[in-house]
Amino acid sequence: MRSRPQRSAFGRAAARRRRATASTSVGSSRGSAVGPRCQPSATAKTVPADSKTRPVTPADAAADKRVRDVMTKAANDLGRIYYQRLSADGKAQYELSKRFSDQAEQALKDRNYAYAATLADKAAALASELLGGR
Repeated sequence: MRSRPQRSAFGRAAARRRRATASTSVGSSRGSAVGPRCQPSATAKTVPADSKTRPVTPADAAADKRVRDVMTKAANDLGRIYYQRLSADGKAQYELSKRFSDQAEQALKDRNYAYAATLADKAAALASELLGGR
């Protein structure tokens, strides 16, 4: 029986790690893993049973356009504001309006039109208030 030289705990851990992380890709002669992870064709491909996407209806397109129109108005109002001259509260209001617009954009991507409309209205109201209520 062959005796092994004494290794420190670190040396033993490193040797185990090297063995555990040996290449297991298909066609590798060094890999020792067996099973589906070595054989991509054996890996089951799952397709969601019910897709969360649905076709865009004319009502969805109209709601999207209404929300985008409000978001455009808010962005135009914010673009006419000189940020550096705002008070601390005004800057906070400006940033909040931008966040509402960003969240409305995400809600549109998620096709949550009611929530997007609420957020866009809040963004537009804040932007309008910053302009002096025009």
